Amino acid sequence: MSWSLERLQTYPPFSTLVRLLISDRDYKRGEERLNSSLEYLKSLESVEVVGSGLAPVERIANRWRFFILIRSNERVKLIKISTPLLF
Repeated sequence: MSWSLERLQTYPPFSTLVRLLISDRDYKRGEERLNSSLEYLKSLESVEVVGSGLAPVERIANRWRFFILIRSNERVKLIKISTPLLF
């Protein structure tokens, strides 16, 4: 497989990936939090949502888990954007 320089620059170490994990005992409430976070992230220009959905391990300790994978070339901005979503 041939990788172009432009495509390589969209992956670490040239850009930053962050995985956000949402966990809730109630499936519907967790899904609502996932969808509201996705709406917020998709409205931002400096962040690309790479993937989202149920986490590979869907439940741990009776809590449903969802993930969002985001990417950006601006590391500091990505951290500032993702921090409020953690609470």
